[in-house]
Amino acid sequence: MKILMVCYGGAHVALVIPLYRELVSRDHECVMIGLTTAGPVLEREGIVHKRVIDYVDMKNDNIQKYGRELLGKHHTDGIGITEEESIAYLGISFAESVKTHGEQKARDMYNEHGLASFLPVEFMTSVLETEMPDVVLATDSPRMERAALNSAVNLGIPSVCSVVIFPHIGMHYLSRQDNGSIMCVCNSTIKEQLVDAGRSPESVIVTGNPSFEKLFSAPENLRETVRSSRGLSDQSKLVLWADQPEPANPELPRLIRSRLNEVCLSIKNCSLLVRLHPSSTDPAKEPIPETAMLSPREEPLINALLAADIVVTCTSTVAYEALLLGKPVIILQMSQYDKYVDYSEDVGALVLNSTDKLKEGLEELISEKSPRAQKLKKNRIALAEESLGACEKIVAIIESLSNKN
Repeated sequence: MKILMVCYGGAHVALVIPLYRELVSRDHECVMIGLTTAGPVLEREGIVHKRVIDYVDMKNDNIQKYGRELLGKHHTDGIGITEEESIAYLGISFAESVKTHGEQKARDMYNEHGLASFLPVEFMTSVLETEMPDVVLATDSPRMERAALNSAVNLGIPSVCSVVIFPHIGMHYLSRQDNGSIMCVCNSTIKEQLVDAGRSPESVIVTGNPSFEKLFSAPENLRETVRSSRGLSDQSKLVLWADQPEPANPELPRLIRSRLNEVCLSIKNCSLLVRLHPSSTDPAKEPIPETAMLSPREEPLINALLAADIVVTCTSTVAYEALLLGKPVIILQMSQYDKYVDYSEDVGALVLNSTDKLKEGLEELISEKSPRAQKLKKNRIALAEESLGACEKIVAIIESLSNKN
């Protein structure tokens, strides 16, 4: 069986890598296309892959013209992507948009939506016709991942869209029937949301996310080792604050961080551990309370998660990983991105609308004696159970689709 796998970087390539390795171990042929920052990650992981440039005619005048036009705005040196690769990726995307919509409309769409205006289905169709896979796999990213899934449906090739976590930001296209024959999602709530939005129930399957499976295989003594290195006793309670940028209100994370530290100091044997966002926050410019600890970006996230007793954040995916580990989580619904995530009591999180009730919330979750705290704990256990064996589940779906083809 031949599987074509298409993914961007970050959480998207992290989801696909375990699937690639499992499929290869079963003697399936996997062609991996690493889009943009996925390429350097796959390189580091020793995974043979292709790039957009491998399918693009770099002698094409339009690709060169449009690619170079966008290069200054969308190419970053020093992250493992060459200028030629960026020209290929940007050029083929913009050129197809111009061909589809006309020059002026394509420019208007780009000026309004940026790269999100691109959907190079014709290009991805040519890629699929070149590779002739039995199954196509992508995640829930727009642009080329979406185009790959659309092309697969148009060509009658079975396809799988594996959603990283929450579908809300892309619901307008994820709910479409041409966005994968099958959609794999993290939990039952997300399945219900996609079905309510228009997907057929049989096309959405709860599998979990393969990239989270490593959470369940950490060394047994890692929590004790990390806590000991920070001078924490068995009686100490450590609260992890998972930071994320808030462009509309840059001071918000700093204010929450400061308030949370005050609350921790007011609770016996309680201290704060701050985890800044790894790619969008400059640690040198961020004020960290003197009495708080810092989890540096070099420290594996799993270390900070295991050391913590409770996690607090606004919209960070760190909260989802904490829930899977059974950690109590407080979600502060104060972010400009609240509508794009779906943390609730149903998945085991305590949701607060301000920092006013932080102390009461922390004390309730620390004691775990209240009926609500017990219910949240039960829901976290159920969430983790849905996520077990994600890689095996998705691979089985891929193999079943190939058998039907």
